[in-house]
Amino acid sequence: YNQRYPFSGVNFLNGALFFKFFNSSETLSLTLNGLTSSWSDPSKIQHRIIADVPENRYFDIELVDLNMDGSLDLLLSINSETDGKLVAYEIPRDFRTGVWRPHVIAEGFKPSNLIVLEGNGSPGSAHAFYPGPPGDRIKPLILLTGDDDSNVYVFESTADNDPSVWSYTKTSIFYAKGTVGGPAIKDIDGDGYAEIFIPAWSEGTLNVYTFKP
Repeated sequence: YNQRYPFSGVNFLNGALFFKFFNSSETLSLTLNGLTSSWSDPSKIQHRIIADVPENRYFDIELVDLNMDGSLDLLLSINSETDGKLVAYEIPRDFRTGVWRPHVIAEGFKPSNLIVLEGNGSPGSAHAFYPGPPGDRIKPLILLTGDDDSNVYVFESTADNDPSVWSYTKTSIFYAKGTVGGPAIKDIDGDGYAEIFIPAWSEGTLNVYTFKP
């Protein structure tokens, strides 16, 4: 199967591909499903648009159980010059025909520079993670790079043990002049606590933080 689209990224779930688009003229999020057929036969592939909002630039996606209800959710960032968002979708049991329920975790992101140039926007990539040893918390935290707003944020659920609650606190853990690149999260020293690697792209530095008390 070979098809050309202006994709900016892709993720995979149970035989389905989730595509995100980053294009100045058309922005879509969709799924192509090949659960019971070969990807080599395009006529057997099904197509489902999840969201179609012309002013949205779907920057990054991740499949993760955010509220720990036993079902995967779609975590995505919407990059914008004026009103970027961090959004989660509850994935229906039948993701081809069911209702995708959106939850806006945060909004109002925009570049920090006084003069916004073409291509500038915020936020950037989002990643769910656990900061410490297993059992410390139920729901994962969310790490979000602000991209051109110069920050890196951590979001924490306001109700760790309630799957129905989708509200989060937002904390900026890093600031640098200019653009902040995509971070990486890994416990590299084996102490049970995650380290975060943050590239300050405009400053040309790599910054490392740990969640160890």
